[in-house]
Amino acid sequence: MRLRTDVHTAFDAIAPATGGMAERIVESARAQARIQNGRRRFMLRTRAPLALVAALLLIAIIAAVVVGGRLWQSWSAPHTPIHVGAALPTLEELEARPWQHQVLKAGEDCSGKEVIGPRDGHDPVYPNPINLKTYDWGEYSYGDWIFEKGFAGLAIVRLRDGQKGTNHFFIYEGAGGPVVGTLAIDGQTVPQHAEAVVDFSNRSIKADANGWKTFRLNEGHLKGFSLCFEWQVDGTYQGRPFVRHWYFAG
Repeated sequence: MRLRTDVHTAFDAIAPATGGMAERIVESARAQARIQNGRRRFMLRTRAPLALVAALLLIAIIAAVVVGGRLWQSWSAPHTPIHVGAALPTLEELEARPWQHQVLKAGEDCSGKEVIGPRDGHDPVYPNPINLKTYDWGEYSYGDWIFEKGFAGLAIVRLRDGQKGTNHFFIYEGAGGPVVGTLAIDGQTVPQHAEAVVDFSNRSIKADANGWKTFRLNEGHLKGFSLCFEWQVDGTYQGRPFVRHWYFAG
């Protein structure tokens, strides 16, 4: 035991002084450990918010895709050809088509505002007013609507006040869609309908020599309406979705 003690004593005597290096190494290791632990705690605190942001971003992307798809379908529906053999639009699908223009602003001129979009040189629909009748609740007029050859399935005719936005109505033959009220006309209760419905498969409506068909429609207006009438016809013409929109002042 004495020899081992003397050897260690001799090594200690010749070894250079460390100047507390060992203690500094230990303290440095402890400081580094504190820094690493702080970084780990920071990462743990930020990991949850980052995951939440990622989840919200994913939800926003999905919502944008869904809304964008619906807007594209709404825009492209009137422009997409109907394939041969495909079912023609139902009444509900025609009613779901939006109005092509917003209601005119107060004081905005109604005259001269014609059909939207590019013109094809002529209109395949020809309204022909015949007579007007007035009552204490308002008025209604009737006339013939002539549709050129090429229409198929159903078509709807809608009419509203172009400046107030209130819907006018249709009665008697050709009236269709939801019932929006009743009227007393010549001692009879007559239902008011939201639109006129034209059925080109109706065999009682005979085509003329050119293949054109004529339908009698009766439009009504309650008192207080403006003289700006906004019309829209939706249907299928020459294998494509058809829409015709115009204003009439009178």
